[in-house]
Amino acid sequence: MLHTKCIFEALFVMMRKLLLLLVGFMLSCITYSQNRDITIHWDIDDVSKSRELKSNKANNYNRLERMLSRVNLQLESDVLIYRHQWEDKGFANENSLEIVNIKYGNLSSEELKKVNKKLVPNKPEYSISSSKGRNKIYTSVSISPVVKVNGQYRKIHSFSVNYSYKNRLRNNTRMPIVNSVLATGNWYKFKVEKTGIHRIDKGFLNDLGMNTDGINPRNLKIYGNGGKPLPLVNEDNLSFDLPENAIQVIGEEDGSFDNADFILFYGTSVDGYNGDGFFEQGGAFFENGSFLNPYSDESYYYVTVGDSPGKRVSPMVEPTGSATVTINRFDDIQFHEEDEFSPAKVGRRWFGNRFDIESEQSFEFNFPNISSGQPMAVTVRAAAASESTTSMAISINATSIDPLTFSSIDDPILLTVDQTQVDIPASTETVTVDLTYNNSGNPSSVGYLDYIFIRALRN
Repeated sequence: MLHTKCIFEALFVMMRKLLLLLVGFMLSCITYSQNRDITIHWDIDDVSKSRELKSNKANNYNRLERMLSRVNLQLESDVLIYRHQWEDKGFANENSLEIVNIKYGNLSSEELKKVNKKLVPNKPEYSISSSKGRNKIYTSVSISPVVKVNGQYRKIHSFSVNYSYKNRLRNNTRMPIVNSVLATGNWYKFKVEKTGIHRIDKGFLNDLGMNTDGINPRNLKIYGNGGKPLPLVNEDNLSFDLPENAIQVIGEEDGSFDNADFILFYGTSVDGYNGDGFFEQGGAFFENGSFLNPYSDESYYYVTVGDSPGKRVSPMVEPTGSATVTINRFDDIQFHEEDEFSPAKVGRRWFGNRFDIESEQSFEFNFPNISSGQPMAVTVRAAAASESTTSMAISINATSIDPLTFSSIDDPILLTVDQTQVDIPASTETVTVDLTYNNSGNPSSVGYLDYIFIRALRN
């Protein structure tokens, strides 16, 4: 009996220890609810007047806080966004955000003139994210400060934020640090200017500095990410080194890279179609809102001869049986976009052609063997900086469509943007887009073209 009692006591102690360990583990994973009250100060002086603040921080703290609040009002994808940031103790869970206790106010007549009513949402749109810098965590919440409530345009005066932290275990994970593939071997860098299949021959490799005499072509390798932009959110970037690209080496079977041998590989440039969310937001890349890489004007790859066979394109196995679908047309995508001007002097949004002295400009696109009569999607996106309302007339193959309209600007709005997307029947292989900026008699008004995007079917 005593022996049995000892066994039960030992089991009880063991179970209690296991329970404590389990509770400790669960506590380490618990995400605690966080909350914060935020006020948007609309009736404030110009930010530049912050220089007038004296050294008496006690008297000027509230005024300075209100001025800094003004800085947090930004134009983001042509919509007014309010962003508030603070130092935090953990990474916010993006899916846990709740906005409550929203208090609205009326827009003044002057404020109402500055609002692009076509871009005002019917309810608050918001998001939350966290980042880490210099061993400190910062959380930022963004919200649309102007909304349409019951048919009325209202501005948000204050609101409360409720959110929770991400799993702590996930935040503590670290990617292992390893040497890059570029750390060993001889590497030769070359640039790709257009997306497509590229041919590399013996002469090209020799011009890069590679000694092709005696190399084993089976060991030729090409590495690189191409010109596709990195994700704007750091945690979405899963590539920590250059990947190897599958290539085809014609003539590698004999183990010698001869004058008639060459490499075929698919390379991507920094601009154009990449297949990721291309048709979102009026035909632009979903994340960047642009057809151009925001970080680089050039795309590079690296070629080397390794100690083992390189990655090759796998041969396709042709399916058996009769075809059930016959494809004789395809989507061709063309665009015009240049990054030359930053009218707001801030942010990622750049513009190309300027419309002031030269108010009329024409752009031509060529679509060989276009499918006549089929719908052709055309998107035109432009902006203007003017103290009065202006417009831009659009003509596609001599057919006028609804013009773009730009409301007047006033602090803090530095630029107004408008865009249109229409489907028109394709007629000729040459598509001409004529743009005419009407400055409404104000010579200081300036128009800017963001991009023209055309998607048409070709035979």
